[in-house]
Amino acid sequence: GEGEGERALQAGKLGPRSPRLRPRPHHQPRGGQGADGFNAQLHANRAAACLKLTAFPDAVAAASAALDLNPLYAKALVHRGRAQVALGEPLEAALDLERALHADPRLRPHLAGELEAARKAAAHAAPDCYSLLGVEASASASDIKKAFHRLALKFHPDKQAQAAQGPEDRQRAERHFQRLTHAHATLSDATKRREYDRQRALGLRNPLWAR
Repeated sequence: GEGEGERALQAGKLGPRSPRLRPRPHHQPRGGQGADGFNAQLHANRAAACLKLTAFPDAVAAASAALDLNPLYAKALVHRGRAQVALGEPLEAALDLERALHADPRLRPHLAGELEAARKAAAHAAPDCYSLLGVEASASASDIKKAFHRLALKFHPDKQAQAAQGPEDRQRAERHFQRLTHAHATLSDATKRREYDRQRALGLRNPLWAR
């Protein structure tokens, strides 16, 4: 078997091209490498259990703990996104589900429908991008950039974590920072901003999420 072949190779009895030897693929742990990866997987598993128990705030907290250790852990992003849908936070859910797809494109067949539904809900629930950044609709690209940088420094999750009284405070800070990031990404891109302004005039509060 493969074990015998490896022992024979070590003993010098077989060449490296022996048909009895098959290379074993390297599988990276799902949560990442080392202790952080192992702990991230434990937190993600707890988030999955909380989802099944409909303990949605606990699911968000557990998934967030996993993402603190591995920000690109697709499994944790999916769990947090689904919990946020249940908690009525469609914008945050859409952001997490999109990040999960970027981290692992193989999830697209399973998440496409959920992401579309979250985007549609977010289109009507999300705050206005201009209001979030505290600028007028006529603001220049430079004004938008300055406003975002000022708010990003103030509301960055790392800074807010120092003043947070508990997990709920930290989660609120993370949600607000995600909204700021989305607003800036929308308004700093000329094409997206034109489309946003066009559909905003039709009454959608955050039209890009409806697409």
